Amino acid sequence: MHTKLLKKYYLNWFLIFSLVCFCSPVVYSKSNQDPTIDNRQNVFIFYESVNDEHQEFVNQLLTELTKEFSHYKFQTHDITEPASIETNFKQKDCFVTVGLTPLKVVSAFRTANPIYSTYVSQFHLDKIIDIYANFGSNITGIYQEQSYIRQILLAKSIIPNLENVFLILNRNTRYQLDEYRSVTEKLNLNLDYKIVNLQTSPQIILAKYKNKNSALIVMNDQVHHNKEKLTSLLTTSYRNNIPIIGNRQSDIKYAAMASVYSNDSSLINEISSDLPNFCSDRTQRKAKYLKSFGVNANQQIGDYLGYTSLDTDDLKTLINSMELNLKGKLKND
Repeated sequence: MHTKLLKKYYLNWFLIFSLVCFCSPVVYSKSNQDPTIDNRQNVFIFYESVNDEHQEFVNQLLTELTKEFSHYKFQTHDITEPASIETNFKQKDCFVTVGLTPLKVVSAFRTANPIYSTYVSQFHLDKIIDIYANFGSNITGIYQEQSYIRQILLAKSIIPNLENVFLILNRNTRYQLDEYRSVTEKLNLNLDYKIVNLQTSPQIILAKYKNKNSALIVMNDQVHHNKEKLTSLLTTSYRNNIPIIGNRQSDIKYAAMASVYSNDSSLINEISSDLPNFCSDRTQRKAKYLKSFGVNANQQIGDYLGYTSLDTDDLKTLINSMELNLKGKLKND
């Protein structure tokens, strides 16, 4: 009798031990997978597939973010497929938009989730931020163009005796006129400007200026400074010997003698630096210009205007030097 009870006792313990050993790996495996798969924060990148430039940028951005931040789950969404935007949108924690149309689409949902904008001009990004601040939206980002300050410093790097700066503004860019005036005055330069409409010919405005120590500063104005109008403006630039200074990489293709610009690799690096904190702490942040910059030049235009040695590395060094000297006097944000 005692022997039977003892056998039954050991048999029960053996069954319990076997059950624990058999089941434990399953429980352990599941508990290790859940934080990695289910608890990652979602970041959705919205773009517009009809824009090849934006498509390429999104591919590069996604590659870099995925490599650097494994604790986030990154996904892309093409806004030209609107049917599933709202369904996907409600499930995500943080958003990146590439271009103006995606920013408008995402902002229109009036979400409290953080939105980080890229490839949008200062005027349009600031306007959208102001509008949706009334609905509690948290929108920030990096402006598409480089700052007016850096354009002026580039002009001064090329033209040491620079005296006059000309601006052609439209109904949007005119709202930054006070900022342009302030910067120009602090650099002891004269500012002349004209606010134009779609019917105004920019080259007619520039025709009255004939001064060797002058520069025309081209704004990020897709309407008045598009390919066709920039090309026609170039003729007047040649005739009056006035260099055009741009703030985007493409400006030198059509009219600008030189340009400061934001390159994609630097933009991606700065987004990678900003995004984790912005998505996690959700603190309101001011939109800004990209910290780093590049300089490019059209030497053919330079030769025609008498600037025969436009070394972009030297020009960038001069701009950096002037920025250091002006630190505290001017803000580049």
